Amino acid sequence: MEFPCYDPPSAYNQIHIPPVSQSYLDAMCETYVLMTWGSGDTYSTNDDYDLWILDGDENVVVSSMIQQDSSFPHGMEMCRFSPQAGKTYAVAIYRFQGTSSREITLELYDECLEYLDCHNPEKTILSATPAENLNAITVGAVSWSSPDRIERISGQGPTAHGIAKPDLVAPTNVTTSDPGYECGATSCATPHVAGVCALVKQAYPSWSPGQIKSSLESNAIDLGPAGKDNTYGSGRVSLAGIALPGVLTPMVSTGTASSVTETSATLNGTVNPNGVSTTYYFEYGTTTSYGSRTSEMNAGSGDSAVSVSADIAGLTEETTYHFRLVATNTNGTTYGSDGTFGGAGGGSDGGGGGGGCFIGTGAKSCRWH
Repeated sequence: MEFPCYDPPSAYNQIHIPPVSQSYLDAMCETYVLMTWGSGDTYSTNDDYDLWILDGDENVVVSSMIQQDSSFPHGMEMCRFSPQAGKTYAVAIYRFQGTSSREITLELYDECLEYLDCHNPEKTILSATPAENLNAITVGAVSWSSPDRIERISGQGPTAHGIAKPDLVAPTNVTTSDPGYECGATSCATPHVAGVCALVKQAYPSWSPGQIKSSLESNAIDLGPAGKDNTYGSGRVSLAGIALPGVLTPMVSTGTASSVTETSATLNGTVNPNGVSTTYYFEYGTTTSYGSRTSEMNAGSGDSAVSVSADIAGLTEETTYHFRLVATNTNGTTYGSDGTFGGAGGGSDGGGGGGGCFIGTGAKSCRWH
């Protein structure tokens, strides 16, 4: 982070710790702010900086003023304090002695607060070694409700080695299967990208991690300045431009037979085209080898299930017939489960759950979002 040093009475650095609620404080949590600078793992330096925590009236709440010299040549200071509900705090840095320009890292350790409100959020990926790795897919966060705007808690590049990061951004502030729980921050944006990686790997098993990363970045929805930048990376992750054979196949569910007579019936089911132009037909016959099929009909190109049906005739009296729904688009064909109708008692037994799911087969409700 880069900002002016604290030099009363001039303005301090504008890095703010947001207000907290009483519910957080009931847990009696504390906030730790660690400041480091210098060279190597020991932060070797003789430059002397001090760390201050100020309240909204610029009163010093707590400070750390270790003297950096030959007896302690390590650039580090840390403050600990207990925030009060509804109050805003600020981090200030005072240069006691040293060079006029210095790169400093601030880290916040806390169970009460979610973020530092950075005046200059650049280089906030600096100390996150795994995220800094050139081969890692580093993910920033945009809210699902404002998918073109970076979240304030999302770290930004470049890294300490000048690598542009993040690589991609993905939605956060999403609901989960836990009622009432909203998942936020980059911890909930990253699983979206992991899921997309899994789908691409399923479609292209021979692709290396580097190829998958390159494909995702090439097909991302560019945000911010044109090209890859240190706020949005290559953009918001998207599968739209990646051909996924066998992955975005239709979802189908074989239904029941209706209007059953001694020689005719209507076969029913549902098809979800998964956003790709899709056709369907029914197979039917006296065994699960079927042998007969209806004419192909159009199921559209929507992304929700639509009811489909076909009439058949010329059936043999008192005979059990098997049938299933089949749907096809450019990504492949999905076969529904087997259903039956007819026989001595007539009537129909539906096919139950369909076999169509674009991340696998078997369950009809396993579509990944």
